[in-house]
Amino acid sequence: MAFLKCIETDEGINDNTCKQYAYLALGETDKAIAYLRQAIDNGYRNIRHMEKDDDMDNIRDMKEFQELLKSIRKMKNLWK
Repeated sequence: MAFLKCIETDEGINDNTCKQYAYLALGETDKAIAYLRQAIDNGYRNIRHMEKDDDMDNIRDMKEFQELLKSIRKMKNLWK
């Protein structure tokens, strides 16, 4: 589980991402989305991970999650 990895090491994972995983583990999807949004605002852009990570299954179909992915894709298109 990614949350446990966050506790064990901060290797490549920012604080907002760890909080997001904690709230996912607790089933608090609104808080998880809020911290994921903050992680993205702070530079987290790993769409492939977000699309496939089992820990994100309970938010993947949420409108807010899809909007976050869309915003990252839009940012990446601006960088081309």
